[in-house]
Order: sequence, then C-alpha cells, then structure tokens
Amino acid sequence: MSVALAAGLVISLWVVALALIGASRGRLLAATWREPYVGDAVVVIESDDWGPGPAAHALALDQLLALLACHRDGIGRPAILTANLVMAVPDPEAIVASGYTQYRRRFLDDFPEVATALRAGRAAATLCPQLHGLDHLYPEGLLARARAGDAELRAWFAAGGLDWERLPSPLQGHYVDGSQLPTRSVAAPVQSALVAGGVEAFTRFWGEGPTSAVAPCYLWDDTTERAWAAAGVRYIQTAGYRCTGRGADGRYLQDPPWLVPGNRSPAGPRYLVRNVMYEPRDGRGEESAWAEVVQRVAEAQPAVISTHRYNYTGEQAEAARAGLGHLLARGRRRYPRLRFLASPEWGRWIEQGVVSDPLTGEWPPLTKATRRRKVAAFLRRLYHRHAKVRTVAITTTLILPAALLVFCLDPRPGRGGG
Repeated sequence: MSVALAAGLVISLWVVALALIGASRGRLLAATWREPYVGDAVVVIESDDWGPGPAAHALALDQLLALLACHRDGIGRPAILTANLVMAVPDPEAIVASGYTQYRRRFLDDFPEVATALRAGRAAATLCPQLHGLDHLYPEGLLARARAGDAELRAWFAAGGLDWERLPSPLQGHYVDGSQLPTRSVAAPVQSALVAGGVEAFTRFWGEGPTSAVAPCYLWDDTTERAWAAAGVRYIQTAGYRCTGRGADGRYLQDPPWLVPGNRSPAGPRYLVRNVMYEPRDGRGEESAWAEVVQRVAEAQPAVISTHRYNYTGEQAEAARAGLGHLLARGRRRYPRLRFLASPEWGRWIEQGVVSDPLTGEWPPLTKATRRRKVAAFLRRLYHRHAKVRTVAITTTLILPAALLVFCLDPRPGRGGG
C-alpha cells in the first residue's frame, strides 16, 4: 500500500470519526463551546461550615486569613476565602428543657470571638462571606429523633450541641429530613422559611444579603432554588452535580448528575462548580489539588477549590494551612497573571463579563480566552470529561491531530493570559 493511499485511509477514518461524534454528541459539543472560557489563570477558594463555634475556631480563622494575606495575585490582591456561613446552632439547654419539642437557636452574634475574626477578615479583603444555611441540620427531624430516645443524639445535646460535624451524616442536611433513610423532602413553606431565616440572619450580621449560596451536604432541590431566588441569591455553588436526597443505603441521589459553570437553574440563579478538592483531612492533599489546578487552567476554567473548615480546626490544621500556602505559591510562580476571585465575583463575570470589588470599585478586567486558547481548552474539556468521545478519538487515532492542534494553539496554557 502506498503512503498516499494509507494517508488517505487515515484521513477518511478521521472524517468518519468526526461525523460520528458530531452526530451522536452534537448538543454536548455545542453546550461545551458555550461555556465560559477565561484567558487568565483564576483561583477561587470556597470553604464551607464557618459560623458559630468556640474561640479556637476564631484563632484558626485568623491564622488561615493571615496566610491568605501573604499571597498576592498578578494585580496585588490577596487571596480571598469565600467563607460559606452557617448562621446558627442549637441552644441545647432550651431544647432539652422543652422536652425536645421546641427548637431554639444561638446565632453568630452570640459567639463574639468568631464574629470578630470574620469581620476582620472582611475588612482586610481576605474573606468574602456567603450563605451556607441558617442551620447545618434539619431542626424538626433532629427533634423528632431525640424525642424518640436516640441516645447518641441526646448525648450530643448534653455535650453542647455545637459541633454538627459529629452528627450522623444524614442528620447534617438542612433542606432534607435525614432523621431516617431514605431521606424525605422538606415541604416548600418550611424550606422557604429556612432560607428566609438564613438570609435575614446573614443580613443582620453583615448589613447586606448574600448573592451566592451552597446547601449543606450538597442536598437541595427545585424548591430550595426557588426560595434562594426569591431571597436574592444569584449564584448556587455546587460540586458539579445536585443531590436531592439520600437513598435507603445512604447513597446520594444526583439530579441532575452533571452541572457546568454558568448553567442556569429553572428558578433563575446560575450554577458555579467546584473543580479542585483540597480536603487534606479526607486524603485530598496538595499534590492531587495541584494536578487539578493545572488541568483546570489548561481548560480555561477557574480553579475553584473546595476546602472545608474542619481541615483548619483540628490537630492537622497547621499542615493543612501549610499545604494551602504551598498550593497558592506554586500557582503564583507558574501563572504570573494569576487572579484571585471570590465566588460572587466569578458569578458576576459569567453573567455580565465584569469583575468588581465592592470596596474599591472595578478591578482590572478579567480577560476572556482568545479564539486560539478557547479551541485548545474546548478540546481538553472534551477529552477529560467525556469518556465516549475520548474512546472514539483514541480508537480512530483522531487523538493525534487533536493533540497536535492543542499544542500548537496553546502550548503553555494560562501563563500569559488571553
């Protein structure tokens, strides 16, 4: 067989493969192309579960924010923590005195050390407060289980009822009733009251309402989204999927199972997506997080880091802070134009193409990816996300010209912007 004939056959195979992918995945290709693509490397740090707690938590937050202040991006801005706040915890004395029939709360203002640390972080521009929930549990479900004589739960109340992270996992959901499995949905009026109560407490504490929210345990549904939208929430932080409950075996029920940044909820808010895990307490440490950061920047996405409070409040806190510091320093060295954003700023850029700082006004513009970089990032997203597309590309050797095209268009992704 001549070289020309072999080349012709290979090219014909590539054409057939492209036609097959286009015919079977056309809507997926179009949706992926319409996603946001940024030219600069961007890091967003989202951290859940901050809120009422002991003085030790205030010290932990101070230390974490001091670390962030040491890391500046390409325009001189410090790294910023999107701190998703729980606004209240149970008042165990009042609840026990009622025979577990009436739920009473202690609010963030009742914990002055933590309140002071939060406000200091905001003043220093290293903390952007956003809403996690009024509680990190479903009050009525908790009371029902305690009334039924749950010894573990009653011991938790007796110990102070402060650390919801020690509750059985199903009980930590806020917008579902996890008092038994499978979980049960919470009625719309109750969800609306919980959301409104959380927003009211947030506004009372900060003087303004939240623009983004994330559900405890990633458990929420259409009813929650409508309540958030009615309360002024514009952006919903997610892990790339939505869980509406947990089954009889405890498994999370995903619906929908796949979300991308900028997708709009039927209720109106836009979804944001965490795509880097830095949870060293759960075994997701610096090296795996760094690999994810590099991949996200190559795909022209912000690296949205998920890192919960409990990483920074236990025995491993010093190591967790050090690892986060190393991660930020590596990012700054590799990407000279690195930008630090808070979640509402990233959401606003998706929505309006603008990044602004509420204290000082407009930051230098965050660039969109050039057409060259967008094409390369688009192909990278398809390869990493979609197994069937990847399989066809590898099987037909279409991966070879695609890889060459990516290298020629964007050999050093994110280092110089645009």
